[in-house]
Order: sequence, then structure tokens, then C-alpha cells
Amino acid sequence: MVKTGLEIIRNKLPRQLKGKKTGVLCHAPSVASDFCHITDILSEMKDIHLSAIFGPQHGMFGQTQDNMIEWEGHKDDRLHVPVFSLYGKNRKPDRDMLKNIEAFVIDLQDVGARLYTYVWTTKLCIEACSEMGIPIWILDRPNPIGRLPYDGPVLKKEYFTFVGGHQYQCVTG
Repeated sequence: MVKTGLEIIRNKLPRQLKGKKTGVLCHAPSVASDFCHITDILSEMKDIHLSAIFGPQHGMFGQTQDNMIEWEGHKDDRLHVPVFSLYGKNRKPDRDMLKNIEAFVIDLQDVGARLYTYVWTTKLCIEACSEMGIPIWILDRPNPIGRLPYDGPVLKKEYFTFVGGHQYQCVTG
């Protein structure tokens, strides 16, 4: 059985996360093997305080699935925490969004393609947390399409967008 990062922290919360006010970047597939969502798992744990939820393109639960539909955040009435959109007015968390966060957990299922926005949302969250000295935990998930070799040209800087925000070059031995 494959254990995702979510399964691992659910079974044994790392000491570095204990007692921390935690923000989580997640979406609908951010579930454990019993289909319990990460926000429910973290909110029910005694040793961690879920302080904010961040969602990528398509909304937290696919409510804006149609391409290029931006969405705005809200307050989660059940969990009593803010939900921040990272596909609306902001693509990168700002200082106000992160002000009550002591740790940041990222759990996004991604297909590993440059043109998919989740990798770029992750990159921007890493940058924002780094700027504020907030430790980041990226929970591992297997790529649903398997491991494929790198392919294609390196993206030129003049073509950077939200679906291509960095140059990658694979060097093989």
C-alpha cells in the first residue's frame, strides 16, 4: 500500500508541527485513503491548530472547474477558518493571509506538467512563506500518470506566465 504524506502525518504528527498555527494549501483530491479530507483531518487533531485554508485554481472542491474562472475566498462556517483563493485577486499569498500562520502544509495532487497551475501555485506559496520565515511541509503524492521522462524544450524567460513560471533543464548522467 502506498502511504501519502497525508497518511504519514495523520498517523504520527511530526514534532515540528505540534502546537503550530497551520495553513494548508489543498483541493478536493487532498484526501486520505478513507476519503477524509485534509482539512477535516487537521481540524480534528489535538496537537495542531488549523488557522487558514488556501485553494488553487478550480476552487477548493472543483466549484470553478471551467477553465480560467477566478474565485474569491470566504470563511469556512464549519471549521471557522478563512479560506483564501490563490486563483482570484491573489496568486501568491500576501503578508495579511500569512500573518497568523506558523507552519504551512501543501497537499496538491498534480500531474507534473508545466502547463498545470498547481506547481506554480506551490512555487508562489514557497516564495511567500520563505519571505516570512514560515516553514513549509510538502506532502508527497504519487503522480497519477506515472513517471515519464522529461521532454520538450526549456521555457524561455520571455514566455513565463502563470502556467509556466520557471526554466527547467534536465541533465541526465
